[in-house]
Amino acid sequence: MRNWLLGLCLCLLACAAGAQELTPLSVGTSGDYAPFSELAEDGTRSGFDVALIRAFADQHGYEIEWVPFRWPELAGDLRAARFDVAASGVTMRADRSLLGSFTVPVAETGAVVLARGQSELGAEDLMRPGLRMAVNAGGHLERVARLLFPAAELRAIPNNAAVLAALEANEVDAIVTDSAEAVRWGESPTRPVRFGPFTRDRKAWLLAGDQTELARQMNAWLVDQEADGTLARLRKAHALPDAGRPALALNALVTAIAERLSLMPAVAESKRLSGAPIQVPEREALVLARAVQDARAAALAAGLPGSEEAAVEAFFGELIAAARSIQEASLAGPAADPEEVPDLQTELRPALLRIGARVGTLLPRLPAAIAVEAVDAELARSLDLPGFDAKQRSRLIQALAELASAPRH
Repeated sequence: MRNWLLGLCLCLLACAAGAQELTPLSVGTSGDYAPFSELAEDGTRSGFDVALIRAFADQHGYEIEWVPFRWPELAGDLRAARFDVAASGVTMRADRSLLGSFTVPVAETGAVVLARGQSELGAEDLMRPGLRMAVNAGGHLERVARLLFPAAELRAIPNNAAVLAALEANEVDAIVTDSAEAVRWGESPTRPVRFGPFTRDRKAWLLAGDQTELARQMNAWLVDQEADGTLARLRKAHALPDAGRPALALNALVTAIAERLSLMPAVAESKRLSGAPIQVPEREALVLARAVQDARAAALAAGLPGSEEAAVEAFFGELIAAARSIQEASLAGPAADPEEVPDLQTELRPALLRIGARVGTLLPRLPAAIAVEAVDAELARSLDLPGFDAKQRSRLIQALAELASAPRH
C-alpha cells in the first residue's frame, strides 16, 4: 500500500512538473474578424488563426494567454509588447513590418465591396460622390477604402460586427470588407451584391519586438504545415480560399522579397533627410555576412543541408542591387513629408534584418528547381515600384534559381 501511494505521489509530482514546463505565449486577437478570429458571448474563441496557433502551441510546449485588442490600437499594443504575437487575420503591410516580425503568410484575401441587393448599385456608382459607405475602423480595410473611394462619405465603425448591421439597417449604401469575411456576410437578408476584389492581401502572424527564436520556430512550422497539406485543410474548413499555398517555402520567399523591397522608398526618404549616400559598402557587406549566417543557422536548426555560401551572397547581392535601384528612383521624385518618414537606424534597418532572418529560414527549404517564369509573374504582381523593372527582376530571379539548384552541404 505504501509503495502504491508513493508511486501515485511521484506520478502527480511528475505531472505537475510537466505542467510547469509549458512556456507562456501571449496571443493578441480581435475576436471580431471571421473567419480568422471570433469571440462568442461565453468567451469561447474560434477561427482559422485561433485553431492554427493552438496547434502550434500544443506541438511546441506553449501555454496560450489570449489578449484582446482593437484594430485602431494594434500598432500601439505591439510597440508596448502587450502580447508576443498577433494572430487575427493581420494583413501584411510595409508600415507594419516596422512594428515587428511577420511570419510567412498563411492566407490570402482581397478587399471587396458589398452593396444592398435592392439598391441596384453598379460598379460605376462606387466612385459616386456622397456614396454612403462603412468600414471597420483602424484596420487595413479602412486604409484601402479611403484610398480607393475618396469621394464616398466614409463611416469608420469601431465594432466590426456593426459594419454589416449598418448595411442591413439601410444606414449606408455599401460596406468594405474582404473576400474571406464576405462569404459569411453575403448570407445577410439584404442579399448584398459583391464587387471586387480590389486588392490582393496576404495574412500572417505578427510578432512583437525582436523575437528571433520564436519567429524561426513559427516560420519553420508553418512551412511544414503547408507542405503536408495541413494548412490547406484548415483553410477549407474555415471557407478560406486556398490561393497558391502561400506558406510554401518558395511562395513565402517571394513574399519576403516583395516585403523587403517595399521598404526601399522609405529607406531612400530617410537617407534624403540625413544626407546619407545610397550605397554604403560596409553596410552591404554586413547584410551579406548576416545573410550567410542566417541561412547557416536555419539549416542547422532544421537538420537540413545548408545553401552554398557563394550562391547566398550572389542572391543577396542582386537583392541589394534591386534595393539600390528603387532608392535611386525614389530620390528622383518629390520628397515625402518628413513627419511620415521612419527612422533609418531604429526602425527601417532592424525591420530589414528581421525580414532577412525569415529569408534565411526559407532558403534551406527551397526546391532544387524553380519555375522562373511563374516566380517572375508572381513578383511582378506583388511589387510595382519605380526602379524595379523587368530586367532587374530577371537578374534577381536568376540568382534565386541558381541558389536553389546549387549544391547543399
